[in-house]
Amino acid sequence: IPITTQVLTVLLSGLLLGSRWALASQTLYISMGLMGLPVFSEFRNAALFLTGPTVGYVIGFLAAAFITGYIYENSSKNTGNPLRNLFTCFVSCTAGVVLIYLFGFIYLFGYLLTASGSQSFSTTLIITWKLGIQPFLIADLLKIITAVIIVNLNTIRK
Repeated sequence: IPITTQVLTVLLSGLLLGSRWALASQTLYISMGLMGLPVFSEFRNAALFLTGPTVGYVIGFLAAAFITGYIYENSSKNTGNPLRNLFTCFVSCTAGVVLIYLFGFIYLFGYLLTASGSQSFSTTLIITWKLGIQPFLIADLLKIITAVIIVNLNTIRK
C-alpha cells in the first residue's frame, strides 16, 4: 500500500468544498479511474485497481470527504475563536482518516484472509494492522496537520 497525497486531497476537499461537493469530487475521481484513466496511485486504472488490496481505502475516500466536510461545516467555526476552529478542523480531519482506515482495513482484511486461506483470523488481523494501518499513522497525522494549516492560514497569521 503506497503512501500518497490522496488522503490530504480528500481532507482538503471536505474542508474547502463542504460535504456534498467533497463527496461529488471523490465520486468524480473514482469514476475517472473506473473509465480507464490512470488516476489511482502508481497511475493504475480500474483493471489493476479493482483486483488489488487498496480498493477499500479508495472507497473510504467517499465517506471521509463527506464526513470531514460535514463535521467542519456544521461546527460552530464562526465563533471568532481561532483555537476552536483549529480544533474543529483537526477533529473533522481525524474523523475522515479514521473512516479511510476503517474501509481500507475491512477490505484488506478480507483480501488477505481470502488470499492466505490457511492463516487464522487473529493472525490475519495483526498482519492487516501491520500492513494497512501502522505504517501510515505518522504520515497521515502530518497530512491532517498540513490540511489544518492550509485551511487556517489566515487565522494562524494573525
